[in-house]
Amino acid sequence: MGILKIIAVSYRRPIALRLLCDSFRVQTNPNWELHVCHDGSYPNGDLDLITQDPPKMDDKRIFFYNSAKRKGEYGHPNRKQMLDRLECKDDDFILLTNDDNYYVPHFVERVLSAAAKTVGIVYCDMLHNYYSYEVLRTELAVNHIDMGAFAVRASVAKKVGFNSTKFEADGIYAVECMRYCQEKGLRTIKVKGILFVHN
Repeated sequence: MGILKIIAVSYRRPIALRLLCDSFRVQTNPNWELHVCHDGSYPNGDLDLITQDPPKMDDKRIFFYNSAKRKGEYGHPNRKQMLDRLECKDDDFILLTNDDNYYVPHFVERVLSAAAKTVGIVYCDMLHNYYSYEVLRTELAVNHIDMGAFAVRASVAKKVGFNSTKFEADGIYAVECMRYCQEKGLRTIKVKGILFVHN
């Protein structure tokens, strides 16, 4: 079985990013890596807020990067670059997310438990701040899912790529991955539970 590789883009929200990092550090399944890319240089002191005491962030599964300059466009260019460059095995799964999101402690366990060889996408329902933290019953469709609510088999994610810079790029990516899975005979699995909070 592979691991869950998370790509998070960030921009000047160090306290929220620390919460995201900590939400993975307390996962019931330790088989994950978090790759954080800041849009441009980190402001002075931001990494200290994320990585220093209390408690010291020395988790070897968390990696910090930054782009040479700020690219904007919702962080989508950094997502594309990170997805293209991230080294993965075919049975790893890739999750794209933002620096201010939160995952419940058994998110990784639930996703990887559903990630059989015949599965291309695993997704879940979520709480969404756009709807005053009401439950969003997700679908693999444009304007019906956030990228943080679905993980894609690495071989699928890398083949499809993250190609849009539009606001609704999340759904576009979901639909492109779903169509590729259908072509290759891979299943899409929706796990029960509200496992993700979009802020």
